[in-house]
Amino acid sequence: MLPVAGLAEGFTIEQVLSAPFPYGLTSASHAPRVAWVFDNKGERNIWVAGSPDFVPRQVTHYKGDDGQAIASVRLTPDGKTIVYARGSEINKEGTSANPQTLTKIPKQQAWAADVSSGRPRLLGDIGCDKEECEDLQISPDG
Repeated sequence: MLPVAGLAEGFTIEQVLSAPFPYGLTSASHAPRVAWVFDNKGERNIWVAGSPDFVPRQVTHYKGDDGQAIASVRLTPDGKTIVYARGSEINKEGTSANPQTLTKIPKQQAWAADVSSGRPRLLGDIGCDKEECEDLQISPDG
């Protein structure tokens, strides 16, 4: 009888480090809908699922690994809009993370996206050097 370890195929560090993963699960307070961020090899996008079947559907369509984090994902109480922070905090030099060395340095910004259309709308720059600045909140009234 062969040991189980002998049957397993190997994998590389690259495969481990680039494995897709979800994070930031949240739900609407008055609607049967959930949202989360899905990171696929650094390409971060927001997905939703709703009642009755909870089939996952991509809402945002950011392309490639641009190094811009998505955080503080919130659904409005009715579940029709997603609010989120995109980008990183300002560092000690006064700039945001720019892993692609873009000529136009990315900013940490607050965004809202319509769940139906996926159309993102810029709410404004966050511009803060503290971690908690990205903790967006939605009024209980939506």
